[in-house]
Amino acid sequence: MSKQRVFTPSSELDDLLDCAVQDFHAALAFADTDPAYIKDHIFGGHLQGCIEKLIKVALLNAGLKYPHSHDIRSLFGVFRIQGNRVPSKFDHLTELTIYATKARYGLGPQRPPMDRVWYLNLVRDFAVWLDLDVYLR
Repeated sequence: MSKQRVFTPSSELDDLLDCAVQDFHAALAFADTDPAYIKDHIFGGHLQGCIEKLIKVALLNAGLKYPHSHDIRSLFGVFRIQGNRVPSKFDHLTELTIYATKARYGLGPQRPPMDRVWYLNLVRDFAVWLDLDVYLR
């Protein structure tokens, strides 16, 4: 594993980025763990948190305010309102919102098992698109 950036949080942006990195690395650590021990709602919750915070970092970097929301679709909407196009391949990331709501408590409808490696790669690709991938190494 490569050396990680050490943060000394001095702003909201640094705090959000630090939390996004921590969520990503937690999910990465859980990726190969038997889902009987680390259930998908725990894994998915960390990826959802990572995506949510990466979006908010990108909005702050652009000088924009973000809504206080866990809804990835809504956060993508803020990008679109500002004239940015979120590539359709990232639409699947909106599925992670459930892990910030009912599923975070293990509630809600039964969901099929997550393809953890596929989601990790999609999150990495999203970070590359935002030009924030250097932090997820």
